[in-house]
Amino acid sequence: MLLLVEVLVLLSICCHVNAEPTYQMNDLYRDLPFADVDAGVWKQGWDITYKDEIYDEEPLEVFVVMHSHTDPGWIKTFGQYFHGQTRHIFDNTLEVMTDNPLNHFIYAEMSFLSLWWDQASNQDKEKMIRAIERDQFEIVGGGWVMNDEATVHFAGAINQLMEGHEFLRKTLKTKPKAGWAIDPFGHSPTMAFLLKKAGFEHMLIQRTHYAIKKELAQNNFLEFKWRQQWEDDSSNSEIFTHMMPFFSYDIPHTCGPDPKICSLFDFQLIGKRKTFWQGVVRPLESDNIHQMATKYVDQVKKKAQLFRNKNKVLVILGEDFAYSERAATSNQVNNHNKLHKYINNDPTFKTKIHFSTLSEYFSAIKEETKVSYPSLQGDFFTYADRTQDYWSGYYVSRPYWKRKGRDLESILRAAEISHAWARATVNPQTRDEFDKQGFFKSLVATRRSSSVFQHHDGMTGTSKTFVMKDYGEMLNSGMKASAAVLESTLSLLLSPPLPGERNNKTPLHLTYTIEFGEPNSGLPTPRTVRVHETKPNILAVFNSLARDRTEVVNVFVNVATVSLTDVEGKSIPYQISPIVNFVEDGVVKIKSDSFMLSFKVELKALTVHTFVLKEASSIAPGSLPTKLLLVNPQGQEDLTFLGIDVEMLREAGTGSLKNKLFCATFDLSSGLFVSFEDRMLQETHTLQEQLLTYTSDKGGGAYLFHPKGEASSIVQSRNPMFVMSGPIVSSLTTDFGQVGSRRVNLYETENFLEVSYTVDMRSNSFDDKELVTRFSTDIKSGDYFYTDLQGLSMKQSLRRTDLPIQYNFYPMTTTAFIQDQETRFSIHTRQPFGAASLFEGQVEVMLDRRLTHDDGRGLGQAVMDNVVVETTFHLSFESFLVPKNPNLWRFPSGDSYSRSLNLNHPPFVLYDTVDENVVSEILPQSSFLSPSSSLAAEPDVHLVAMKVRDIDTTPNDTVFVFQRTMLDGKNEERVRKTVSLDLQTEITSSLYTASLKHTSLTMLHDYGTVKSKSVTLSPMTVETYVGYITSDFSITVEDGDIIEEPEEHEPENPEKPVTQPTRRPKKEPKKPKNTPETLEPERCFVVTRGMSGRLTRIFFLVALYSVVVGVGVWLVKKNRRSRNRTRKRKIVSTFICLLCFLVVAQYGLLFW
Repeated sequence: MLLLVEVLVLLSICCHVNAEPTYQMNDLYRDLPFADVDAGVWKQGWDITYKDEIYDEEPLEVFVVMHSHTDPGWIKTFGQYFHGQTRHIFDNTLEVMTDNPLNHFIYAEMSFLSLWWDQASNQDKEKMIRAIERDQFEIVGGGWVMNDEATVHFAGAINQLMEGHEFLRKTLKTKPKAGWAIDPFGHSPTMAFLLKKAGFEHMLIQRTHYAIKKELAQNNFLEFKWRQQWEDDSSNSEIFTHMMPFFSYDIPHTCGPDPKICSLFDFQLIGKRKTFWQGVVRPLESDNIHQMATKYVDQVKKKAQLFRNKNKVLVILGEDFAYSERAATSNQVNNHNKLHKYINNDPTFKTKIHFSTLSEYFSAIKEETKVSYPSLQGDFFTYADRTQDYWSGYYVSRPYWKRKGRDLESILRAAEISHAWARATVNPQTRDEFDKQGFFKSLVATRRSSSVFQHHDGMTGTSKTFVMKDYGEMLNSGMKASAAVLESTLSLLLSPPLPGERNNKTPLHLTYTIEFGEPNSGLPTPRTVRVHETKPNILAVFNSLARDRTEVVNVFVNVATVSLTDVEGKSIPYQISPIVNFVEDGVVKIKSDSFMLSFKVELKALTVHTFVLKEASSIAPGSLPTKLLLVNPQGQEDLTFLGIDVEMLREAGTGSLKNKLFCATFDLSSGLFVSFEDRMLQETHTLQEQLLTYTSDKGGGAYLFHPKGEASSIVQSRNPMFVMSGPIVSSLTTDFGQVGSRRVNLYETENFLEVSYTVDMRSNSFDDKELVTRFSTDIKSGDYFYTDLQGLSMKQSLRRTDLPIQYNFYPMTTTAFIQDQETRFSIHTRQPFGAASLFEGQVEVMLDRRLTHDDGRGLGQAVMDNVVVETTFHLSFESFLVPKNPNLWRFPSGDSYSRSLNLNHPPFVLYDTVDENVVSEILPQSSFLSPSSSLAAEPDVHLVAMKVRDIDTTPNDTVFVFQRTMLDGKNEERVRKTVSLDLQTEITSSLYTASLKHTSLTMLHDYGTVKSKSVTLSPMTVETYVGYITSDFSITVEDGDIIEEPEEHEPENPEKPVTQPTRRPKKEPKKPKNTPETLEPERCFVVTRGMSGRLTRIFFLVALYSVVVGVGVWLVKKNRRSRNRTRKRKIVSTFICLLCFLVVAQYGLLFW
């Protein structure tokens, strides 16, 4: 018996056996036929039947959740929607909640609520707060917007969530716990992960492929525990998820399977118009209420059959901008209250119905312990709502605005880091003066502009043209504001005296080397630095990444005769290159008043480096290109560059770009690549590049990709191209005629190709064309390829040749790759695209699209507002080591991860023209990290954000968001290791970490003070810490609650996900001044990570069970010898005693 009990204990702990299977979406995408069969009233489902007797013992409970979906820009601008509709929604719903405590309402987008709050009366604010306190009004999601989940980077999603949650903290004092994503066009597990890290308990999603909805509904899998792909049997990342079963989130598609019937319960339509199915909505009266109630109950009971818990069903009541009219709102609420009352008072319906919040429904579901739920792993891309209408077009629609959105995220992040850093170094006595300059206010406005664009009709490029231009103005203003903060704060950081003594005065006035120009008319352009004969220029290069890197920095200068040194006078090698433009008919012009200065620099993590640029008497030896070549000249005059003749070449064949590491070969006629040689490994790979267009049929539009057939090449022969070989950078620039051009840069010691396409599809000759670049290799990738999910993890996709081309395109937020057992080919990008692998060894990326038709999804216009856009990719081949852990197959290498970060967060270059005597006053470099920092060397850790929380309510708080990823098989030994970073020793010695606390991702939940001031990161996590960073070393902060984090793989109750670590509610005594930290017992993290923690628990449990069972056996023997009880009573009492011991022992130890 003792052995049996111990074996069962070991199995329960080690195996973590689930009663339910884990549903793999990859298997579903492989096997599902995706057939669109008309099934009657529920066209994409089946005829649902049920037995009413199942409700004899327990009636059906219907939770009716009122909502209004408000887009911050789509058919109207953000401002137009607020003034015309959304502000009235708050007024009207607040009134009906105040009038009747039975009425409830949920709302999601804080961007609109913040505008209403700013202009609301104190009385209305109090009404809203009381409605929240009474659980009548619930904030769901609570982000600034409901972000897209395909094109939005996870950092952008965190930013908008955090902005919304900070607004709630400062105003309504509420903490959302339910996610609400009813309109993003497909769903990513990344958002489930982020909500879980933010402390959410459950979430709801809507837009998934109609065939997947049907499959999950047939198996009662529409409610599941969404688990991350990298998890095996752990519930650490799981979040309970409800998938809506029908076509849409509007009223006709939410009460049951028959939209014709459900539409009759949209009482907002009374006296207005007929339903889509030509029905007339009438108010409920005595002559029709029984018939209407019977129809309604039948619909909700049919809907309930699709879920595991058939006694509780969710019905959402709302649509886009619902309840913006007072009379319509009253009609809706009053008639539904009549309906509810009638149904509740008639026991023959066996139904109880009431208004509810979303969390009330989830709480009721989780209280039903008799029902268990499966786990699900995977994503829900690509979305289709009917037939072959796949929503893969929006992955690339309006690429110009997508690029601007990501560029803003990058410069905003850098500005927030430099602002938080500079503010910490300022003398505390003059910090108010620093804050009065308005940096924080400017950053908040920019953050909110960026957050609005993360909306699922913003970054997706699926709004009206004038709305996209409105977004563009927000983005442009945000980039200018971020650049201004960056200029001022970096100037301060490079200026003496030492940190802590700074008084907001600086001899430097840096200017960003990029000029943003007018919004919506083109990409930012480089400024030309005017090099003077008498006054030097200070160049400041800021590395905003928390990792060391080597980069080639490019600066436009007005003269070629320059001297480049550091501030101590040490000469820096550089290269002067021509700036080449293709004009009409492929004729090349070399600019005579502007030159490209390129130099390689080793950049320390979170450091701004300084260099001195002066005019020299002559061109430095070795600074010019070694060869200039014009291939296929078109009526070209002779060209020279600084005395170097440009060689003209009209021969067929191949040319190459080379450095010490590899050689890329291209065709001399087309200018496209044909092969790639790794010179170190002496391996050559096929790399055939093509530019092609798909022709769209009338079904294509902003959302839908609808090609007529295969793509065809648009590249002509004998394209003019300019080739340059140089000591630091070599390049190939090819003119493709009307569609644009492409520049390829090969840097001296880099192992990748930088490929930048300048795409121009403004001409009518590109009507109904979709431009792609295709790379074909010799990699034996089979039918699989990989794309990232919002930049957080990678997904594996299977090519389905039995399904249309548009099915096989997937979102590519940052990365795509193919691989075999030996080699991986990767493409990194700095903006979102759609990507596919339609043949083995091939990857293609869509660059732009121009469409003359609307696709019938509500936008009501074609996509013909193309703007010239530049897109940049990094291409690389690398050896691939097949990992022992199959989960690592889809993760990037360390080089690949760094390359993606470097591309998305390039160095920021600024300059200032100063007097000679100022040069000696400028610091050679300024760093936030100490020279001994280990953060800079961590290959899988990224500082996602560092910013001041709020100068008014939390003026001492600096927010740090860290990401730790997983890397591929080359780094397999790191997978189970925990990284710990002591923040005090990580940052520069001139700053002091007065306190550090761990919070949920968006700071909704405070997990307590970290006494050792250490950041702890397990693999595949995103964590938020809030620190008090100051230059005043006299500050002491009393310790609050001390974190005692739970074990990473501790078994949890799957019905009650843990939202925050367990904390010990005990306050540490105040430490005497000057007491060394090492003299106090370590009370920070009690961390038993990985298998060591699990084995420790197993050992203690087995030991305790052995003792308990031994005592139980002894009691059995003793009771058997007793003559005072019958044998039956002796055995029963003994086993009851033993069972109590076991239960108490198990739960007591697990709690401990």
